[in-house]
Amino acid sequence: IELGVPFDKKEDGTYDLALTDKKIIGFLIGSAYISFKGKTAHLNRIAVDKDFNHKGIGKKLILQFENAATINKCVSITLEFDIALNVESYYKKSGYFPLNQLDEIKSYVKSKGKEESLEKYTTFKRRIYFKDLTK
Repeated sequence: IELGVPFDKKEDGTYDLALTDKKIIGFLIGSAYISFKGKTAHLNRIAVDKDFNHKGIGKKLILQFENAATINKCVSITLEFDIALNVESYYKKSGYFPLNQLDEIKSYVKSKGKEESLEKYTTFKRRIYFKDLTK
């Protein structure tokens, strides 16, 4: 399995693929922005082909993203997910923590330009997690 194959590079994000025999089996899309915590990387999307689940592909993609964020002097990483996805324990095991304080949630939503969506975060239909990269 070949990891870290960039298939596109934009100023506001990076895209990485996981390949096997030239077939895409996973990808991660990330970006960076200035948040209430400083320069922050954001994990926009991650997916792994169901035939390759539980083989460490997602973990490897996330570790590569975390390394790129550190190299680019990001102080933290954020990510969001819908609670119906049932991925909360996975991110907790990976060292991510939920933003639970209302002021942190409001600051995050404002920094992402999503003020009109505040209700879905404060009613906890979506979760916001972060990882401190300075420790």
